[in-house]
Amino acid sequence: MNNDVIAPEPKMTKVEKWNLRLGIFSLLVATGALIVAIWSIKSSEHVAEKSGAFDKGNLQLSFAGYLINSDNEFDVYYGVNFADSSLHFGNLPIGIHNLGKKTLDNVNMIIKYPHMAHIALNNKDIKMDTIITNPIERQFYTVEPFDVVAYKCGSINPKFSLPTYDAICFNGETSYNKKIDVKTKDNMRVTVPVAFQYGYSVSVNLTAKDASTENYSFVLRYFNESNIDSLINKAINEKVNSENKDKVNKSFFVIIPANDKQFGKGKDKVTQTTFSPDNAVLCEFDTKMERVLIINSDGSPLKQIVVK
Repeated sequence: MNNDVIAPEPKMTKVEKWNLRLGIFSLLVATGALIVAIWSIKSSEHVAEKSGAFDKGNLQLSFAGYLINSDNEFDVYYGVNFADSSLHFGNLPIGIHNLGKKTLDNVNMIIKYPHMAHIALNNKDIKMDTIITNPIERQFYTVEPFDVVAYKCGSINPKFSLPTYDAICFNGETSYNKKIDVKTKDNMRVTVPVAFQYGYSVSVNLTAKDASTENYSFVLRYFNESNIDSLINKAINEKVNSENKDKVNKSFFVIIPANDKQFGKGKDKVTQTTFSPDNAVLCEFDTKMERVLIINSDGSPLKQIVVK
């Protein structure tokens, strides 16, 4: 039999009851104040969003009518009929875009060409035309090993695009194909054929006030070709047969400039070509380089080529 005596629980005094009620009331007031503060912040953010306080510009480059990412390097295959003239001029079909909701100020573009390739043209050799009120300022200067072309574009409004096709020169095919006389170990002279393709690396940098700098890279290649399907096949074969497939650029452009004007006669004949969106496509290999997707400028697939 348990004979333990249970002591009665002590009763709360009036002061303790008052302090408890006061603590509960203070907690409710603090919780209410926190809810009001959160609601005020959300309301202020909503008002700021509606007023455009969070809007910003979005600087991006397009090439041949395609919006492109700055983290890729692209090969550009130009097809030019080099037999019809001694010298050909064309352009680098670049566009600057503000895809954001706020005006971009102090927009600048810098293009670096290899000086030894003689691709870029001096300002005195070209005429600048613009469709906007504020003129675009183009500057040319040489800083070895580059020829630098700088564009000052001023401000670009939201959802506005600025075509800045830079004039360039096509100086012949980017290929080497010769026979070289060499001596063997037995001091015998033999003729060895040497052939390879190469390209010219070009960089494009976009800057603007309150916007991050965007950097783009291209490798220009020139072929004596006037048919776009034939040039696509040449580009595919060159990449598939490359000894370093891991280093091959899987995204590439194929462009056939349209002949616009011709000047002079005979050996002094010069051809001026223009870019046409109808004669330019973006091509992309799959990861295994077994298929090539031909893409329209709106991002939709045009056709697919199975690599044999």
